[in-house]
Amino acid sequence: MQSYNYTVIEAVLINLMMPFINYAFVFAFSSAPRMEGNKDIPLLAFLLTMQILTFRSLKKAYNEE
Repeated sequence: MQSYNYTVIEAVLINLMMPFINYAFVFAFSSAPRMEGNKDIPLLAFLLTMQILTFRSLKKAYNEE
């Protein structure tokens, strides 16, 4: 189960960073750089936030027992 959680978190973080990485490559190798939006970023940010909040609440509940 932990490996699943780590995989999901890594996938979300990679998808959140990809627009900036793509922009860096376009900026470095193009004469007219342009950043294109990614409509998945708000969803991925929400998923990561919910994962962190759930992890913290479960950790707090586990430590109180």
